[in-house]
Order: sequence, then C-alpha cells, then structure tokens
Amino acid sequence: MSSSSQRLGDQAERDVKAWFREHGSPDADRALGTGRPRDRGDLTGIARFCVQVKNYAQFRINTWVPEMLEQKRRLGAEFGVLLLKKRGTSDVGRWYTVMELEDLNRLRLEAEGQIDEKDRTIALYQQALDIAATEIERLKGSTAAIVVDGRQPE
Repeated sequence: MSSSSQRLGDQAERDVKAWFREHGSPDADRALGTGRPRDRGDLTGIARFCVQVKNYAQFRINTWVPEMLEQKRRLGAEFGVLLLKKRGTSDVGRWYTVMELEDLNRLRLEAEGQIDEKDRTIALYQQALDIAATEIERLKGSTAAIVVDGRQPE
C-alpha cells in the first residue's frame, strides 16, 4: 500500500473512531497491528462488533467481506461490518455499511425483543465452539502444542 493510500486509510479509521465516540461508544479506538496475519479488525471498543474500515474509490466487496468475516471469527465478535467511505461527504454517519443478512436479521430480532438473553448466550457459546474447532483444525498440521486443562492430549 502506498503511503498516500495508508494516510487515507488511517484518516478514515480516525474519522470512524471519532464518530463512534460521539455516538455512544466512548471506548472506540483504532486497533493496533491491523493488516497483520492475525488482524482482528480496524477498531476496538465497539461491543459485539468487528469493524473493518475502507477508503477506496473502487469497492472490492468480494475481497473485503471475506477478510472482514475472518477477522470477525478471530475476534469472536457477534457481528461484522465493513464501513465504506462514501465519496463526496465527510459525514461518517452517511458512509455505507456492508454486513451479512444473517447478522442484520439477528440485530432486528433483538431490537424487536424476539431474541432474549438466553438465546444470545447460547449463540455466543456456539460461536466460541466453532472458533475453537477451527483453531484446532488449523493447529493439527502445525508443530504447536495443544494444551487442554494444563495437559497436552495424547
């Protein structure tokens, strides 16, 4: 990435961080180490969400959404969003948001009171189990040791 592109991306992340802080997420901050292999999104401190910010003239949704979903998985977030800077406006609240319909529907059901805390907790545990299973599969081919309850399984 060129230094000009990096500056544009950094500024977009700062703008989004400021917007979230002004709109109910005072802990929002830029994530350190973005772009690394174990990247977990561009912002932290936004409960339940993995947030990826993009500031490009051409949208590459088919590339960026899978990246965001992988970051969501790594973070263990319930929801993943891709924020795309809208050309011609500095109002971050008017930028575009891309997310999976499943996530949007879950948010809608919660807002309408159709999902209670028990259902949400069950979904979170299932997500954690899925993440653990994926990591175990990834580690099977590596030389890293898997430790369970302080012991290495045979």
